[in-house]
Amino acid sequence: MWHSLFISLLKQQITDLKKENFNLKLRIYFLEERMQQKFDGPTEDIYKINIELKVEVESLKRDLQEREKLLIKAS
Repeated sequence: MWHSLFISLLKQQITDLKKENFNLKLRIYFLEERMQQKFDGPTEDIYKINIELKVEVESLKRDLQEREKLLIKAS
């Protein structure tokens, strides 16, 4: 009983870490993309928000794909 609970917790932790890793990789990608464009000035906040939104969109897409897989597996 404890063994299966422990494994379940470990699997959840691994899933959470994979999501965090994915989000960080996306953030790095978009930040590097922005650096290459070399924009300065008041538009900086706009680009920061845009990067955060792009990361959030990709994260939500990934979550949706995982849930779709679970629905297919459950049916």
